[in-house]
Amino acid sequence: MSLPTTRATTATTTHAVVQALETYIQNQNLLGEIAELDDMLYDLVAMHKDNELALKRVLQCIHNLLQTNSKYNVRFGPKVFLKLVSVVIADSREDSASRRQLVANLLVCVQLHIRKFPRIEAKFVLQQLWSLSQSNERQPHAAQILVHLFDDFVNNLGMECAPELLVLARNLLQSDVRDDRRSAYFLMRKLQEIEDVLAALQCSEVQWSAYVGIMENLEEQQSHLVLPTLSTLLPRMGLMSNNLSEDWLGWLRILCIRLLGDNNILVLRWTLKYFLSHFSLEQISRFNLLIEFLSATNRTQLYNPEVPDCLTKQQISDFVAEFPAEILLEALVCVPWHAVPLIHWLQTWELKQLPVVSKELLFQLGARVRSLQNTVLRGEAINYVVFSLSATIESLSLGDDLLFMESLYNTIDRYQSHSQLADKINKCTDLERHIANFNIRCCELVSQMDYKHDVFVAFLDKLGSVPKAKHGWWRLLPIFLHRELDHPEKYLDFYRSVYNVDTSFLESGVSLEQMQQHLLDQLECQTREEKSFVREHSVDLFVKINLPTWSKLEDLNLNPLELLDQGTEETFTTLSNTLSTHDKPLADKNVLAAFISRLGKLKARETQAILKYAVKNLSPEEYEKCVVDVLQKNTFLLATMDCEDYIKAPTSFVIKKMVEGETTTGDARTRF
Repeated sequence: MSLPTTRATTATTTHAVVQALETYIQNQNLLGEIAELDDMLYDLVAMHKDNELALKRVLQCIHNLLQTNSKYNVRFGPKVFLKLVSVVIADSREDSASRRQLVANLLVCVQLHIRKFPRIEAKFVLQQLWSLSQSNERQPHAAQILVHLFDDFVNNLGMECAPELLVLARNLLQSDVRDDRRSAYFLMRKLQEIEDVLAALQCSEVQWSAYVGIMENLEEQQSHLVLPTLSTLLPRMGLMSNNLSEDWLGWLRILCIRLLGDNNILVLRWTLKYFLSHFSLEQISRFNLLIEFLSATNRTQLYNPEVPDCLTKQQISDFVAEFPAEILLEALVCVPWHAVPLIHWLQTWELKQLPVVSKELLFQLGARVRSLQNTVLRGEAINYVVFSLSATIESLSLGDDLLFMESLYNTIDRYQSHSQLADKINKCTDLERHIANFNIRCCELVSQMDYKHDVFVAFLDKLGSVPKAKHGWWRLLPIFLHRELDHPEKYLDFYRSVYNVDTSFLESGVSLEQMQQHLLDQLECQTREEKSFVREHSVDLFVKINLPTWSKLEDLNLNPLELLDQGTEETFTTLSNTLSTHDKPLADKNVLAAFISRLGKLKARETQAILKYAVKNLSPEEYEKCVVDVLQKNTFLLATMDCEDYIKAPTSFVIKKMVEGETTTGDARTRF
């Protein structure tokens, strides 16, 4: 009798296929013969390999035939099961719920076959499944195979498979798939019963049981259950022991990584405090966990002083004591830090200057600090780096010092190492070798502070030894600073002799356009960026020279709004100071609005100047509106200003803002 040749695609046709098979078996048995099913079942599986429903019915049929109380006399061997293993598991990467159920049905049948016919052929099927579970290629059903057939593997393949089972359990334990990890816990519980496994790991049954218990509890992600478990079981692990085997050390590392990576802030805080009080950094390094440990501390919530058991500066300082700074730095630079956690680590060296480390390490740390978002906390971090690593910074060449400046500072950060930079420039014997590093970004950083001039004086002293074609960006700024020097002639002599600048164009009485054009020509500006730089700074200089009072704007027929747009922030500062002394209301109401629109939280002097003008020249109603507009732009530094006489915020505005106010969070809530 042959099976229907049409593939089963519906429940009805599938039933017909199975019915035909059962009819064949009955006929053979009636004739007193054993029904040989190898070829027939093989063909049936091959014919319907892409039809899960048909395969499910075939497996159901096989399961019925393998039952000890089966009324049929049949014979089929590993050929059928090998084909089923190939179709259902080996040749498929599908991991749907229906496929997992199909795999489970197959494993039940294999298990029945092995136990009913414990021959070499049956073991061959088991060996095939064992190989699949250990495949280097991702096998989505490996864990399912191991869990279902664990006892069969041990009983039929011998205790020699135990070490491999241990490796497989360890791999599953590190999976991102929760079901895989749960399978690992099952395997670990089973392996606990095998004495040779624990002996090979050199751990006790108590330690192994505690290990599995902790991992299972962490999986539930319920802190009220996890924390009692940790406090009871973790001390049993012997983490601080000095005679851990390498294998057991590897398992403990997995446990520590799991603890340090827990998303529950309560569990993570408990873990870190346990590590800080029971471990040292040397022991953390022994587990090769330094980066993971530092990453775990990179949560701002951990340092919230409003939480009784928050992490503290003292805990971290004690933990770091005597640990080699360079090793810690190598790990620190691998973590994408938030501001508060990084500052806690940098504070451990608050009063300590570290030995020289590699410049690559210094630059990497600088880049981490520069990426911090909170400007105030970034400034704190910069100060710690500059102090603690001063020996390394001092050892840098001039060019590397400028590169480090770029790696550490954002444009709005306060660079304050002018004397050190000026000293390096003065000591440099070959400025040409480093001249490419004197770029516009470094120029902007250095020029922010009032004590920048020593740097530019030193630079011009050395620039004469560099071919004119290589003078670069820094040739452009010093000429605009000459008015702020005690003895500006040295500045000006350089530009007269090297660039043939007529310094009379830098005095009052010259139009802005004339000043700009002369400097553009003589300084040989080529690129659009260079030309824009000179034009903007010419406006800054022109305003300082020609506008000692606000009325001069009218005398020279100049529009303050145009000057604000054409100059840099320095023009805004100069005009704000000039406005503060003006004793008449502005004719153009748009001017005051334009000034207020440029305020930011770091514009304290400009804010003060605008309000000084307002209190003298505006009506009470206008003044009140001005104060409100200013406070909308800048409240950050008002408390530091001597402003009682001219900043009187309306009561209604204060109450409104108090009602609207929201609790700060994250970095904004932290002060050092």
